[in-house]
Amino acid sequence: MEQLIEQLMEILRQNMPEVEVVPEFSKQVIPLERIRITVGNKTLEQQNGIQQTVIHIGVYVPFYMESNQCNQMIDKILVMLSESTLTGYQGIAVGGITYHSKADAFYTEMQLKFSQSSNTISFGSIKIPCDPETVSLVCKRHLVSRFSAFLGEVIQDLGKKSRIFSFEGVLDKEQYQQVYQVYSAGEKQTVILPDESEMDAVLSSFSIKKILPNGWNCRFIFTEVTL
Repeated sequence: MEQLIEQLMEILRQNMPEVEVVPEFSKQVIPLERIRITVGNKTLEQQNGIQQTVIHIGVYVPFYMESNQCNQMIDKILVMLSESTLTGYQGIAVGGITYHSKADAFYTEMQLKFSQSSNTISFGSIKIPCDPETVSLVCKRHLVSRFSAFLGEVIQDLGKKSRIFSFEGVLDKEQYQQVYQVYSAGEKQTVILPDESEMDAVLSSFSIKKILPNGWNCRFIFTEVTL
């Protein structure tokens, strides 16, 4: 979900060029007279079995600008988010405005909620988190080229090849162990594709691309089984 945070920060920067947008724990020195927005680390919550991502946004407005400037910033962010196309965005909760003595600014915290329930791929009874931007479905035919002295090149169609479905997603420790057991067993299961169609397949490849603080960014490749 690092891509989601980066996407959110870019949207904020594009829509509010007069504001400094930085990560929450950034060491970047920002003049106190500038309005600034911080984007905090994500946390994961479980609600009714649905995984949800919560991203924290802090809005700081210099004390001399008065608290109504903070309200204006909140209104602008709310409008911006209502018009955005952030994947899985559900809504936002806004905290009260307080005085932040260390930053010498009015401050409010906003919690953006994103549902990941629609960003999962079902493989049998297992739900695997999926980054929609990485989804690939390859469909090929087995074509053989032959040369004929009278006809020239002749293409023979030997039929469809098995479809290859792949994507990336972040697994925590428990999910990793669950998926690895299924991979080791090599059993055929039904995959529910993004268009909600079904495909009988095996998990033919399962690899770790990157180690993250909250788990592993993995790549999954499924090969269709037609028999």
